[in-house]
Amino acid sequence: MAMLEGLDTATVARRVGVSVRQLGHWDRLGIVAPSLVPARGSGTRRMYAEGDLVYVLLVQAVRRLGGTLDLADAVVSAVRLVERDGGGLTDVRLVADADAVAYCGPDPAKSQATIEQGAAMMVFNLDAIHARARQLARRPSRPSVEILELAGSAIQVVVVPDEVAFTATAKKFPGLSASGRSMSAAIDALRKAIESGPTIVDREEDAPDVRVPQSGASTWGGEW
Repeated sequence: MAMLEGLDTATVARRVGVSVRQLGHWDRLGIVAPSLVPARGSGTRRMYAEGDLVYVLLVQAVRRLGGTLDLADAVVSAVRLVERDGGGLTDVRLVADADAVAYCGPDPAKSQATIEQGAAMMVFNLDAIHARARQLARRPSRPSVEILELAGSAIQVVVVPDEVAFTATAKKFPGLSASGRSMSAAIDALRKAIESGPTIVDREEDAPDVRVPQSGASTWGGEW
């Protein structure tokens, strides 16, 4: 998977699961703005970087948990402060109550003590949020054709990338499809579906085993 140089507003909205209007509102309020190409009047195609998605996901999470936009702004500001101090987001935990951020940092003892004091309406694992942002910022691969071997005969499997997943189908087994977070996962899921389902018995008299050749070269090029 190649990294996108930037994601426009519509792509961010679709992948994260928010509306274009929400993104524009958060931008106008100064909570989270696209850093690659900011708004410059009507008609500007705003472009978000991968790092921006961390803050979009944080605001989305705060709102889903019932927090206000003021709290979302405070959460984003606290995380930005940690980043500006050079600590990165590794092992960072953020604890917030209904009104303010109670703790944001990498010290597990402090975050746990804050939670035990009862000041925890929300607890965020920034490692997980950053990993999700990286996933959402990756460009889907082009469709690829792989081969499953069926007792000496070949089954062509077309693997089509979606926004954050891959779907594998085989013409020889209509109605069967399987998805995964990588090409190999989608192919493996389809193989298992063929092996476990009655479809293979209906179409093949001997019902032979299905396997993926270990030495076969992928035209796609690897995991994402």
